[in-house]
Amino acid sequence: LSLVLVITISGGVLASDLLEGEFRLISSYFEYYDERHPGLTAELDLIFKKASWSDEFLFEINAEGDLKNDGFNFKLGEVYYKYYGENFDLAAGRQLLSWGTATEFNPTDNINPVIEMGFFADKEPIPMVQGKYYLDNNYTLEGVIIPYHIATIDGIEMDDTHIKADPVPDKMENSEYAVRLSAKGINGFDYSLSFMHGFEDYPTIGIKETPFGPLPDPANIYYREYNILGADFASSYEGIGFWGEAAYYMPDEGEDYYSTVLGADYKFENGLYLLGQAIYRKDQMLQKNTLLQGAVEKSLAQIHTMRTGLVYNLDTEGIMLQPELELSLSDTVTLNINYRYIDGELMTGGIPDNIPGNILMGSNLMENSFQAKLVYAF
Repeated sequence: LSLVLVITISGGVLASDLLEGEFRLISSYFEYYDERHPGLTAELDLIFKKASWSDEFLFEINAEGDLKNDGFNFKLGEVYYKYYGENFDLAAGRQLLSWGTATEFNPTDNINPVIEMGFFADKEPIPMVQGKYYLDNNYTLEGVIIPYHIATIDGIEMDDTHIKADPVPDKMENSEYAVRLSAKGINGFDYSLSFMHGFEDYPTIGIKETPFGPLPDPANIYYREYNILGADFASSYEGIGFWGEAAYYMPDEGEDYYSTVLGADYKFENGLYLLGQAIYRKDQMLQKNTLLQGAVEKSLAQIHTMRTGLVYNLDTEGIMLQPELELSLSDTVTLNINYRYIDGELMTGGIPDNIPGNILMGSNLMENSFQAKLVYAF
């Protein structure tokens, strides 16, 4: 028994009317490069998109290459078809959803796995079916079905050997799903309540009893099944925006863990923008981090932007500063220059050089670096 869904889009539309995208030329230098030249990479996103009042089709291709080594990698981005009904939306395909109200770190945003291990890492589009039902002008009920589990990493490193985890079997009973009830404009507040059932993005190592006591069992590496309860809100008062977000994770074995975020922002009449967040996270490996995150942003000549980001860990006293300058060279071309400075341990880790627990908490934030990025949008 098989079920095949075929969607055909036709019509007298030129390819140029459907195509949009972005080209990025990036030069990056990390502290460990010593006297080597900076790396030089190119990235290209091509998006074929057709939308109307009743439906939308999108097909995205991403390409990335190292210009020094003359090699390019291609992969799919988002690929989906979406239908807009009278009081509902229905989408199927490879999608990227964004849940939550906080900035950069969203505890309730667990639908898509992260592309790479890290605290503020981007997410990967995955196959799913998503539906929204608009109960009225204020309330929306959303549901998501993910047919199979897609992990961030497929194993761990032990004694310089990569050991793969047991994948979640591709069975109907292992489908992941999530629901969310959202409300907008209720006494000046937007909020949502969510629930998700699925499997963790990172593997867990089983423990075996030995004559020397409990030890990690490399023959028992797997992904735990878990449930997640989430809630968020956002509002404003006297021009000050504020928000909060929290999620509680309940694996089928082991200890529960959770994350919370509270934040606010304000924009002055002269264009100066301030943002601040307090983050508390107890992660899958039960490591705890309390972070203060902030940003100051100011427009220059109305077309350029100067920004400085800050992350400070109250537990480790580690700090990251990231000043950056974005110059608008034309209507379609921008140049972004940024420097990342890190002092101390920005995140507490897991088991060093073993389970990528230290990586889970932010190996992408462990090196001082400089980057220049030229972006052409079309």
